Amino acid sequence: METSVKQSIVRRLRAILDGDYADGGAEDEHIPEVVAVRLAKLQANFQVLSPVIVTCLETIPKIEESLHTIMTTTEESVGRLMGSSEQLLDRLNSIRELLERIASQNSDYVISFRKIEELNSSNQNEIFDMMGSLEFQDITHQIVDKLNKMVRDMQQQVQQLIDALALDTPADPFGFDDDESDSKIIDPDQGLVDKLLAEFGL
Repeated sequence: METSVKQSIVRRLRAILDGDYADGGAEDEHIPEVVAVRLAKLQANFQVLSPVIVTCLETIPKIEESLHTIMTTTEESVGRLMGSSEQLLDRLNSIRELLERIASQNSDYVISFRKIEELNSSNQNEIFDMMGSLEFQDITHQIVDKLNKMVRDMQQQVQQLIDALALDTPADPFGFDDDESDSKIIDPDQGLVDKLLAEFGL
């Protein structure tokens, strides 16, 4: 195969990969018919694949951002809940000690009950703070619902591609079936074309 032909094939491959599906014109006239047919099929597949790939690539960062938000929000909320729980435990221990002193008649009733009242009031405020911290669950639920929709939409698009390209049926290495007429064409340079396609991961 002449160098000019190889260059034309590589140029056309790169154009397809870059999303340029315009006719190469005179430059493509040097490409052998069997190669041109395969390139045309490759281009047809890319025209179907490209929009879905772009959409999926745009969706993934959104999913990642939502997951990071969930992780951050959950970590902060759990931290506040743990801090409030520790405060509650400390005050409950203080109340227990005061009650034990009252029971043993080793303290002034009035002073002890006023302290208990203050501690209980602080506990109520702490519990209200804990309830506020739990609001993250509602927010997280909404985010998870959006995540579920994004993942479901992505899966549907991928499934549509599978159906459109018949990827679940036996096919050649490049993902498309040759016509019977194509299989009858014998080109000594076909191996080189296949190698070039393989180098582009196709």
